[in-house]
Amino acid sequence: MTELTNLVSKYTNQLHLMLIQTYLRPFVEVSFRDARRSTTAAASYSPTWNEEVSIPFTAPNNDYSPSNLQTIDDILYFNVFDQVQVDLVEDDRDRSTVVHHRLERRWLGSIKIPFSTIYFNSKIEGVFRINAPPVMLGYRSSRELERKTTGLPEILNQEEQAALEKEGSFLSLFATIEPPLAPAEPIKEQFESREDPALIRYAQDWQSSLEKSFPKRSFVSVVVDIQGQSVFVSRYVKKIAPPQELLAGEGDFSKFERVARFVANIPFVSDNLAFPGVCDIWSTCDQFMTMLAGDEEEHAVLLCNYFLHMGLHTYLLMGRAIPEGDTAYVLAFEDEEPKIWNPFTGVSYKVSDPFCPLLSVGCLIDGSNVYANVQAYDEPYRVDFDVKNSSKWKPFFSSKFPYPSAGLASVQPAALEYEETSEDKRLEIQERIEKKIRDKLMEWRPRYVTRWNRHCQIKFRELLPKLETSRTSSNNQKHQEYLKTLLDQHQVCGFPLNMPLTTMQALLDEVHSTGVHLTPGE
Repeated sequence: MTELTNLVSKYTNQLHLMLIQTYLRPFVEVSFRDARRSTTAAASYSPTWNEEVSIPFTAPNNDYSPSNLQTIDDILYFNVFDQVQVDLVEDDRDRSTVVHHRLERRWLGSIKIPFSTIYFNSKIEGVFRINAPPVMLGYRSSRELERKTTGLPEILNQEEQAALEKEGSFLSLFATIEPPLAPAEPIKEQFESREDPALIRYAQDWQSSLEKSFPKRSFVSVVVDIQGQSVFVSRYVKKIAPPQELLAGEGDFSKFERVARFVANIPFVSDNLAFPGVCDIWSTCDQFMTMLAGDEEEHAVLLCNYFLHMGLHTYLLMGRAIPEGDTAYVLAFEDEEPKIWNPFTGVSYKVSDPFCPLLSVGCLIDGSNVYANVQAYDEPYRVDFDVKNSSKWKPFFSSKFPYPSAGLASVQPAALEYEETSEDKRLEIQERIEKKIRDKLMEWRPRYVTRWNRHCQIKFRELLPKLETSRTSSNNQKHQEYLKTLLDQHQVCGFPLNMPLTTMQALLDEVHSTGVHLTPGE
């Protein structure tokens, strides 16, 4: 049996959540498949656990060959919970002689790391942003509570809310597999190509020389398309119009944030699962939208092409990040200021942001060239992004190997066609999901009767769409006001979950990992 061994410690940044009338006692639960292991609960907003947690792992069919291991799609969850002590003494006259309470666990947020990420990188280490919901019933942000104690209005303005979201909560952790598993062998086959043979030969020499000088950086010049042919990577970069609804949408998101969120909500599927046993495949934007699934490159290329259409000076950025390892991001200049966009989360970072998940900048790609980072440093905050500086960036096309006289025809379509999902189809999917979750929650709680409050269900369903159009002016406060009748009649703790719909099982795994089905003591 092999173990997934995870050293879990909390970073010094505090959790920006506070339970009304009491303090946080956070702990981390690590879960993989049906196994769960927890740290101790710490009475602190900035706890440091320094605890090692081991999770058992057995390969499907007990087959530990690389070809089988790279097809595993299981997720390793790091869920942060608050341990809450609930007083059960009903008569105040008994409090001096009777102690009766129970411990409840309330989900605060999570970090998800695919098994394949740990397998391909051998280990994962760094500071990870906790994915926390924008609204948590029963909790207030530390800023809201601070404003209340100082007599200021509790509702945050747009600037304060944006600052709170940027701060967030973070977890420092290390995850590896012990003993190490046999690594997957890289594909070294020669693929057919419609490119000029001279370009292919030069690309091999250009990339090999860079990898010898900078072995830890990610360089890309020629990729493999869905037909198994080699294609120069710049052919994937081209202006493509996003859905017009995103450009003219309402709400507090900027049009760039709406477009980034649209791309982030397209399901992520690794090439190792979509094309097992085959090398990394690059799909065009129309192929990506037809399959409605893709990995790092597909998401980054689509977002890059959207931003180009929207007038931003944009590059496709190849580098290394946590937890992905080798990956693709987007570098866009807004008002001459470079920003790094994570296409899987839709979140942007200033290059100086210490919590940006991108650790290394390897090369930048536009529609006519590839620029390799040959600076002494590759951390985003230390990189000079002026690609015209030949002492810091090595272009693929130069006087040594000039740009083709015939140009580079793009492999992308002239435009993408978008079809709006019918309301009947949406309702059908919604009802199917709700029924499946209800059935599973009752199955996960076989010893107890689960009673459903239809009135609460309707109220919550009406609130969820509002989270898509507003993230400022304290959503938490607005929700509490809207739900005042329910909150006066019931003790409610809850949170919204948001994720792309890939499979029903993936959705159920997400719900199950929050422990919402567990009763006190479990």
